[in-house]
Order: sequence, then structure tokens, then C-alpha cells
Amino acid sequence: MNIQTLKSSLDIIEIAHQLGIQTDKNDKALCPFHEDKNPSLQFSRSKQIATCFSSKCKAGTMDVVNLVQKKTGWSLNETLKWLQAQSGLIQTDYPRITEAPELQASITEATRIEILSDLYQLFERAFIGSSKARSYAESRNLNHRILSVGYNAGTFHHSTNLFTNRAERLKQYEALGLLKKTNAGYGVFGKGCLVFALKDQRDQITGFYYRSIEQKKNSNKNSSKTGQHYYLKNRQGLYPGYPAPQTKTLILCESIIDTVTLMQSLEKDEGRSVLANYGTEGSKEQMDAIIDLAHLEELILFFDGDEAGRNGALKIAEKIAIKIAETIQAGGADLMIKIVDTPNGEDISSLLEGHEKQILIDLIETAKPYNKQAQQTTEPVFFLSSAQATAESVANEKRANEKKKIDDAPTLPALPTLETSNPNHIVYRTDAAQYVIKGGLRMDLDSMKVSLVIEKNQQLEASYYYNRKSRSKLDLYEDRQLIKICREAGEKLDLSPNRLETDLSRMTDLLDQYRQSQIQSKQHKKTIDQSLSSADRAEYIKFGRQPDLLKRINTLIGKAGIVGEKNNRLFLFCVAVSHKMHRPLHAVVQGGSGSGKSYLIAKVSELVPQQKVKRYTRLSEKSFYNFGEYELCQHLIIIEDYDGMNEEVEYAFRELQSSGTLRSAVSGKDMESATIQTRDKIVRGPIASMVATTKAEIYHDNATRVFFIGIDESLQQTAKIIDYKNAKASGAIQTDTETKAKHYLQGYVQTLKAYKVNNPYLKEIKLPVPADQLRRLHELLAAFCNQITLLHQHQRTKIDSHTIKAEKADMQLAIELLFDSIVLKVDELDGRLRGFYEALKDYLLPKGKDYAFSRREIRQAMQLSNSSLHRFMQQLLELEYIYQSGGHSNRGLLYKLSYWDSLSQLRAGIKTTLNEQLERLN
Repeated sequence: MNIQTLKSSLDIIEIAHQLGIQTDKNDKALCPFHEDKNPSLQFSRSKQIATCFSSKCKAGTMDVVNLVQKKTGWSLNETLKWLQAQSGLIQTDYPRITEAPELQASITEATRIEILSDLYQLFERAFIGSSKARSYAESRNLNHRILSVGYNAGTFHHSTNLFTNRAERLKQYEALGLLKKTNAGYGVFGKGCLVFALKDQRDQITGFYYRSIEQKKNSNKNSSKTGQHYYLKNRQGLYPGYPAPQTKTLILCESIIDTVTLMQSLEKDEGRSVLANYGTEGSKEQMDAIIDLAHLEELILFFDGDEAGRNGALKIAEKIAIKIAETIQAGGADLMIKIVDTPNGEDISSLLEGHEKQILIDLIETAKPYNKQAQQTTEPVFFLSSAQATAESVANEKRANEKKKIDDAPTLPALPTLETSNPNHIVYRTDAAQYVIKGGLRMDLDSMKVSLVIEKNQQLEASYYYNRKSRSKLDLYEDRQLIKICREAGEKLDLSPNRLETDLSRMTDLLDQYRQSQIQSKQHKKTIDQSLSSADRAEYIKFGRQPDLLKRINTLIGKAGIVGEKNNRLFLFCVAVSHKMHRPLHAVVQGGSGSGKSYLIAKVSELVPQQKVKRYTRLSEKSFYNFGEYELCQHLIIIEDYDGMNEEVEYAFRELQSSGTLRSAVSGKDMESATIQTRDKIVRGPIASMVATTKAEIYHDNATRVFFIGIDESLQQTAKIIDYKNAKASGAIQTDTETKAKHYLQGYVQTLKAYKVNNPYLKEIKLPVPADQLRRLHELLAAFCNQITLLHQHQRTKIDSHTIKAEKADMQLAIELLFDSIVLKVDELDGRLRGFYEALKDYLLPKGKDYAFSRREIRQAMQLSNSSLHRFMQQLLELEYIYQSGGHSNRGLLYKLSYWDSLSQLRAGIKTTLNEQLERLN
């Protein structure tokens, strides 16, 4: 691993914190390399450097390696080894440092916990004995009678066991940051501060938070916020500790004081925890603790009502949302992230100074769901309740004054804008030149490759340059390309390269904004009411608790415009809804050309929320491999023409159905080393799927993973469809009726959650199918039974917050809906061939079982195309259901049936077997 790769995996500010260099909100710190009273060490997170701007300091500009070397005095090899340990790129037992290696050697984790635990007992006793500390706590509405808090009076000699070896312990205290060595001896860190204990996952004290109780100089006289706050170096632990494992709702506060205040104001709830965020940035330890909460359903960010607090809340929400997306198990429950609309200029503590604690409860209950798209396109909006109006009035007056100043200011000339009326001909004009993007913008966010035409502004052109243009293809994100193009275009058009570079830089920013708006616009068009009002949710849940739920759903499906096919349409609806669940289902609809199979799956797919549906007519070989990692996760895939899929696509589709993941190795250029390297490309499921096909047979490995449904091609079904279309054309059936039914079913689907299902009845059912299909079909039966239970989840008993119990009725409903599919698995004839064979028997039976027939006779009697009849006859000949009995090839061959089976007896036998097993269920 090279040094550049190591540096790119680190954050210089986080490393500085581990070295004991504490930064403020502007990423400035007191420089440790000279006597510094005002922060002069400036960190840059974007450039990953630190620069001391003091004339007294020779540190200059440092990257993360230089910073660690100068702070610790280590060699380059020692520094790199330690930084590798911090990056997590390699496993190492190299120790973490706090200040210097010679001090760290004597500090173990156990020693740290022992020292801090012992000291905290001393601080707690000092708090009780200090009237000054108690008065400050009361002024901040901190109830010290129920609160664990200490006070650092600046003396350690009260402890009984701290100085068994005084010299050694003093070194340990200095290493931990509890003492600071001065010319006069040792100074106590955090003297005159309240002390709060930070705890690890085992509830042991691993760090301290200090809150000064002294009034800050030049502070606002009307402000109740006094003093400064500090942490021990190498901060470890969370406050008030790690959230309980059973936490369902977690409230994240900006500061420890706010956390304490909120904890005192809320009633005790085993499923709710409160956690301090340590400012607006948070920490990796805190993030890991949140991600590890297996039962967490809701995260609420309650930050200060200022710009830093609001921006910090949005950043933390985005970090957690990204982390959840990266680590959540496929099919896991969603995490709702909300942000409290804290009044301007207020925080949790200040709100209680003028209001009752009910205001905190109200603000939490009305917190707004975090929306990443909204955050990217508009400034966050924070609505104020009536109780907050007074606190907002002063801010409103201030904003009005500021607006007046802006209105009175002289008007500046408007900056050039993009002309995007034609997305394939985007124009940007300045007073120097005109820039045209031909062919539009690609939506790949990691580059901006364009076909660019630059033409000198005609008002400035001499006749010699008239109509001269610079044409080029380039990536506007590549500075080297940009500088080269500007130089060449400047020479050609007699323009300043610097001016061209300035124009193109501004144009690139505008193109970024334009592209982002286009992407979000497309996403918005795909999205329908993703959130339900509480009234709508209650209505849908009420619907889900009514008896005969599947019949009610089937009635709505009919009203949505799906005529006939009552069993098939309800079965396919169950498959479509399963995209939300842990074990999605898959269905193949078989039918002749023009039979309506594609129409059926398309109409059923409209009954679930559309943002989770992807429809395709055809797919190329690498289509599935080129999706984003989570682009297909928990989606319903509709493929209208399965026949057009080649072997490579079928394989990828099969893997997504079975394992839920596609992994491939792809080659690409490494930006750091400029070499071609291989990396993993992962596409994650799970997916549900519905496909249509005219094929009579499907590759065995594909067929065992899906349910088969035969489309109803009877004359009766055709008559139903025609009657429905006539009624719709005459106005007897309104389009609004279909739309309302669709939206109602979509709303009900939104209320369903991905529970695990406990099914005690499944082991009692033995399917009457061939042995080679028993294992797969039993898995399909289990998955479908679970889906029936999940559709009834508002009626079923919850075993715990993640599991519901199936009922006997679920097994009965599942087998009833699955019956035709089970018969198709048992029958060696596929659905369409079985339909032809039954019709052929019905035609021949009145004429006698020994009757010989020709192809023309059957084609005309059944009104079949010659190609369909040929396919059916060939299959029956191969399976020895018919045989050639006579005739001549030039005058027509004759055939007879050699095997007269009874489908009705087969169905009756299977149904009897299954019903007997269902009756025995307890």
C-alpha cells in the first residue's frame, strides 16, 4: 500500500483529535508547535492539510503524515504504521497514542477505566459539597437529585487510592490529559467545571466531558449559557452511555447539556433512548453504536435552532442514511430519520426557560421526515408552532432589517445563465464568448463529458475571425483537459485563456445544478405519494383488519381494470407485493401471442407503489450487471418478453432470484496509480419478478425458482374483456373508478412491513409432486404462505417487534391460490399444451376414441394457426400422447390418440390429498 492511498483513507481533523489537538467549528486549533493564545492552526478537510499562519511558528503547511511526525517525534516508519492502524486498512497491534509514545506505554484500557472511575467518584462527592456547582446546575434546569454529575474542584488528594505510586500515576494523569505540566508543577485540567462521565459499551467510564460554570467574558448579558466545554484528549465513550439494545426510537441531541435536559423532561420508555452528538459533527463511535441497534425504527435529530445546528442535523442525517444503505441486510426494516424544527436561536435548554416541558414533547412528535432530495434542491424549511411565535418575532424583525439593507444596495449586473430550452443544445453566453453543449449532458455524476463549441462574441469579432469556432470533446471535471482547451481555443479565437477558464468554470457549476435538477425531476416523476397521512394510514389499516381480506382485494383488482382471471390476478398481486419482503416471489405467465399475458402483468404491477417497479421489454447481455449496487434492491422487475432473453441474461436473472446478489469482476483505471486494476462490481437484491412468455418449456434451473401461471385464452374470457371495453367506451365504467382502486391498493401496500413469519403448520403439509421438484416447490409454498400471512399482518398476532405468527387460514388460502400452479408442476404437459390436449379430447370423444383425424380438420375446428398446431402436435407425438395412424405425406397424415388421461381426476386427487392434510392441522 503506497503513502498516497493511506493518506486518502484518513481524515486529518480526526487524526488531529486523536493527537489531542482540538478544533473549533471553523476547523481552527491552538498550534501545539509554539505558544499560541489565539487559534492559528487552520485545517482544511477538502485539501487534507493543516497550516499554521503564525509568524512565530515554523511548522508551515503539513499533511497528515507530517502532522503526526511533528507532534510525536516518531520516525516515518513508526508514523506510517500507526496511521495504518487508524485507517483500518491493515490489522495491527500498534498502540493508539494520546500524546507521546513514552507516556502511552504505561496506559492500558483497564488502567484508563480504573483511573477515570475512581476520579469520577471524587467529582461526584465534590459536587455535593459545592454550593456553587449546585446553583449552576439548578440555573440550567439540571436536577442533580436524579442526575449523575460531578464537579472538578481542582484537588485530587481526597481519593484514597490514586497515588500508591505517585510519580507513575502523575505520568498517567498527564498522558490522559487530567493534568498539565507547567513551570510551577502540575495544573489540573477542567478545574471549576461540571463533569459528566462518557461510557463504553460495557457501561464503564472511558472519558469525561467538562462544562465550565464560570461566566465567559464579553458574553451576552441576557444569555443563560455560561462558560466553555472540554473533553479529555483521545475522546472515548458516549453520553449517557450506549443506547439499550432494545431501543426502537433514538433521539440525538447536539450537546450533553441538551441531552440531560431532554432526559429529565421525557417519561421513561424502555423502547426509547437519548444520545449526545458532541456538537454538529458526531463521531465514528457514535455512528457505529447507532448502526448496531438491531431494533431501531426511528431516529430523531433534535439540534439547535441556528444555521450550524440545522446544517449539522442534515449532515448527520445524510451520513446515517448512507451508512444504513451500505450495511442494512437485504429486506431489513426501514429506518425513519426525522429532524426537529427547533425555533430560531433556541436549543433544548433555552426552550425550557420560557415554556413547560410539553413544548419539547410537541416538537419531537411533529418532527419532519428527512428528505435527501429536498435537502439537495432547496434550503431546509423549519416550521414553528404557535408556542414558538414569540421566540421567532425578534428574528423576523432582524431578517426584515437585513432584507431592507439588501434592497437598498446598488443593483449588480446579472450573471450569465444557461439556456436549456433545448436539452440537446445548451447555450451559455458571456460578454467574451458563446459556449454551446451539443448533444446534451450525460447523467453520470462522476464526470461531465461534453461536446463543446466555443465561438467569440460577434460584437467583439473582427471580420478575420468571423464564424471561427473551437470544437472539442472534453471532461469538464478534468482540470488538465480544461486548461489545454482554453489555451488552444484562446490562440484560435484571440481570447484570453484565463477568461475562457473562468467562464467554463462558472458554466460547469451551472451545468452541475442543471443536471442535478434533471435527475431529481425524473425521480419525482417516478415517485407517487411515498408518505401517508395518519388519517389515510388508519383507513388502510382498518381495511386490512376486515374479514375476507383477499376477496376484498380481488374486488378492488377487478375495479382497477383487470377483467376475469380472478385467481391469476390475485395470485400475481401477492407476487407483486412480495418485493417489500425478505423472501420475494417470482412468477412466469405463459400464453400464446396476443393472449394478453403482458397486459396482465403490466396491469397488476400498477397496483403497487410505482417507485419500486422497473419494467423492461428486452434486456441486453450485461444489463443486470450494470445497475447500481442498490438500484434493484426490494424492487419488482417486469419483463414483457422472456423469449428474447439470451442465456447470459437468464443466468444473471436466475442469480438475482436465488441468491439476491450479482458479483462480477470489472477492470478500470485507478486514478492514483494510473494503472488498470480489477475491482468488484456488486448488484444487490432481493427482487420480485413477473415475466411473460410464449415458450412451452423453460430451462429447468429457471423453472424450479418460479410459479407458473397459464393465461386464460378461452372464448368466455375474450367475451368478458370485450364487454368491459365496450362498457368503458360507453361511459358505463369511469376511468376515475380504476384510478381510485389502484391508488387504494397502493396505499394499503405502503402500510405493510417486512416481518418474519412463524409458520407452525408448514411441516404438516406433504406436496404430491415428483421427487425432483419437491424441495423447490416446498420452498415456494413456504414463501407464498408467508406472503399470505404478511398481507394479513394487521390481523395477525405479533410474537415480537419483528415476527408475526401464521394462522391455519393462511395455509388454506395459500394452497387454494397455489392449486393450479401445483397441478402444473405435477402435470408433464405445460399449461398451453394441456389446454390444447383437453380441447382435442373433447372434440374427439363424441366421434369415438378410435377416431383418426388430420391436422387440417383440427386446425379448422379449433381455429388455430398452422404454426401453433404444428408445435402442439409435435410435442404430443414426442410425449406419445398421439401417434400417426395412416395417410400420406402428400395428401395429409392421419393421427389417433394413444393416451386418454383425465385431468379432472388428477386435479381431484391432488385436491383431496391437500384437503385431508389441511383438516388435520391443529
